[in-house]
Amino acid sequence: VVCEKMEITGPGFLCIYLKGSLLVDIMVQVINSGKPQQPKLDRVSKVGVDFSSPNVAKEMHVGHLRSTIIGDTVCRILSYRGHEVKRINHIGDWGTQFGMLLTYLYDSNTSIDEENTTIGELNVIYKAAKKKFDEDEDFKTRSRQEVVRLQSGDERARKMWGKLIAVSERAFNIVYDKLGVKFPDGMCGESFYQSRIPGVVKELTDLGLVEPHGGAKIIKTSISKVPLFLQKSDGGFGYDSTDMAAIRYRTKELKMDWLIYVTDLGQGNHFQSCFEASRKAGYISDESCRVDHVGFGLVLGADGKRFRSRSGETVALSNLLDEAKDRIKKELEERVASGNTPLKLDEIDHAASVVGFAAVKYADLKSSKEKDYIFDYDLMLQPTGNTGVYILYTYARLCSIESKVEAATNRTVEAIVENRKSKIVINRCRPREFELASQLIRYGDNIERTASTLSPHFLCAYIYEICVAVSKFYTEHKLLVDADGKGVKGLDVEHGEDWVCLLHAVRLTLKELVPLLGMELLERI
Repeated sequence: VVCEKMEITGPGFLCIYLKGSLLVDIMVQVINSGKPQQPKLDRVSKVGVDFSSPNVAKEMHVGHLRSTIIGDTVCRILSYRGHEVKRINHIGDWGTQFGMLLTYLYDSNTSIDEENTTIGELNVIYKAAKKKFDEDEDFKTRSRQEVVRLQSGDERARKMWGKLIAVSERAFNIVYDKLGVKFPDGMCGESFYQSRIPGVVKELTDLGLVEPHGGAKIIKTSISKVPLFLQKSDGGFGYDSTDMAAIRYRTKELKMDWLIYVTDLGQGNHFQSCFEASRKAGYISDESCRVDHVGFGLVLGADGKRFRSRSGETVALSNLLDEAKDRIKKELEERVASGNTPLKLDEIDHAASVVGFAAVKYADLKSSKEKDYIFDYDLMLQPTGNTGVYILYTYARLCSIESKVEAATNRTVEAIVENRKSKIVINRCRPREFELASQLIRYGDNIERTASTLSPHFLCAYIYEICVAVSKFYTEHKLLVDADGKGVKGLDVEHGEDWVCLLHAVRLTLKELVPLLGMELLERI
């Protein structure tokens, strides 16, 4: 029995009163295990999550923010649930732009140093090469010829191309390190699939799925009037053929049974067309492989337009993250100077990174992924309200409470909890206490809902509701009181140990949940 009573409270409304003993049982389970208990996973899937995917020779910018953050969180949650997850970074390392870049480098006699050339320098080269490509027909012709040489394995072209990739990956990894995003298998770009594409085109042709179209080879789908171009009229291959080859490789060779693509909503029709063609080809089916396009909205500025710098340029992702860190760092330095934080000066830089980057992540994840959202430093760095800063501050407050309890009682929290856990009482007559304890029962449902829908905002909402319940509880109930009338602090005699158990179980729950959003926790801020 999980409820004390049920009442009809109005037309169509049934009020169910949970038993306090049920909440105590959940608290004790969390305390004994050191973490909440996950719902049972019916079937382990081999999942491929394709996300981030920056382009070689170009800086990662704000447009890569959502794919990287949402994709990483999806990976964390599915791995946590017990699935076998492969992180795939399908970088843009192939195509016409490399003929353009290589030709410009040769013409300008520019060398690339894998160790010292920066991504910013490559960005400048890319813009200059693109301008010349658009304006100079001779340059355009020679660039296309250079692509052919690159694709044919020309030693000089391949060597320079490899240097461009090395410089770019070094820059990408700086951003990934800041965000705590990992790609254990490295980056697997478009070039990886080029040797597989001709065989896939032949296979699809033999299956009768391919039609001629003005010298090109296409597959029509019901998704869009625009077909999939498996082969261009000049014999070249593009995104459509690469993505079809990737689906075949991932399902037939890697034996994945769940493919997830994390990109902007604008690419939805492309991927749905690829999925439909793959079903016709037998690469996927409802029984053999689940496929999802996790589409997301735009990052907007305060003016409601695409987020850009004041000069109108796309904002480099590394600079965007550093700005969040710098703002938090300034605030922490002021707090250290005024004695309003337990942090020491040599801890500020790390704390600023953790809080600043978490603020950016949480601001992205807390809203439904399909929605556009406004990127606003002032809002996301607020220590109150539904922000990553508030979440981290709440966890640090719980750690601080436990430290104060230990100092006041001369006992460890673990010892208090161990002594009291078989006698805990949670009473509905103390609404804030009951409300906070009730949050623990929602853990499994929220984990499962987030994982099954691939929607991190559900998890964000749950975490925020826990933190709000903590704040309400802490405002109304004081664990440490004037024990002897002389100002010496001690645990509330009647309820103190129960409340220590409750807050300890809540802290352990947050400790398990918050890192699933890619946010590092701090015990002191």
